[in-house]
Amino acid sequence: SCTLITPQQRDAILRLRRLLALAQSYAPWHTTCLANALVARLWCKYSDLPYFLFIGVIKQQEKSWKEGHAWITSGPIAITGGDCFEQYY
Repeated sequence: SCTLITPQQRDAILRLRRLLALAQSYAPWHTTCLANALVARLWCKYSDLPYFLFIGVIKQQEKSWKEGHAWITSGPIAITGGDCFEQYY
């Protein structure tokens, strides 16, 4: 199940998602999914928006190393990282 959000929260979340994507495109370095998720978490907390922070590893048995991914959702909206539930533990 997902957290219910108000229409005002939905608008703020979509605005935050656009602003984070814009800031990432102007960063003079490569930003990681973990850094993006942590920045989104800070802004959600600052803006009093509900959020879930996910950190997972990929579901591949043949690799000896694990690939990780981090993402943030708020209600049904992925703020960073996109829809990854099927690919990661």
